[in-house]
Amino acid sequence: MKTVWTAGMTLDEAAEFKTYLKSQKKLLERLRQILQARLEGIDRKGLFEEDYKTTDWVPLMAFRNGRIAEIKELDDLLAV
Repeated sequence: MKTVWTAGMTLDEAAEFKTYLKSQKKLLERLRQILQARLEGIDRKGLFEEDYKTTDWVPLMAFRNGRIAEIKELDDLLAV
């Protein structure tokens, strides 16, 4: 479990929260499945060869890469 989940909590609060979070395993697994589907959608959509023929491809790639990075970060946080 990432320490960010319990940052700023007392030891008792952190212990209680960890127990609660672990009890939500099905919810967390479903959220991870949703994130995985979104990640696969980004990969499927991708960028096409014609996209690189314009100067707009750089921000498109940056946006795509940012989405991928954020989804992976969220998935990592949900892997309790």
